[in-house]
Amino acid sequence: MDVAAEYAEIWQFASQLEGHLTEVEDWDLGAGIYIEFLTLKSSFKDTSNVVEGLESLEERSSACGAFFERLKESQAMWKSKSSIEARAAYSKMADEISLLLLEETKAQALDVSAEMKMFDIVLDAPMPEDVRMCRLQGAVAAFAKLVSEEILV
Repeated sequence: MDVAAEYAEIWQFASQLEGHLTEVEDWDLGAGIYIEFLTLKSSFKDTSNVVEGLESLEERSSACGAFFERLKESQAMWKSKSSIEARAAYSKMADEISLLLLEETKAQALDVSAEMKMFDIVLDAPMPEDVRMCRLQGAVAAFAKLVSEEILV
């Protein structure tokens, strides 16, 4: 089964459960995270079908920051009960969304200070340290560019 089919299946199951979210304890920190992930992902990938409230990069970056916070809250809540696969899935979701956000910042040619804000959001994502260090290298490069622009002005 390919990844797109797996996402479609997860979306289908989570959407069916969403109608009962008031009956499901901690929905936002459980199945709701998967719906939020898929919604965010589609807001970056499918620009012809933009989700309301996620039209601009600023709105998407704010939603990404909120998503990363929910991921961390969920990890803290489920810590003792969470399987290795669940922790890996959360890390993968955080990494995928952070990559999409960074790709978007490069596509829109933002000024360096806005790019630094995006790195601040991305570096707050719950990811393994090796992945975080890769993102940090990008942030350092953007910071060096900011400093060099200030010196040249």
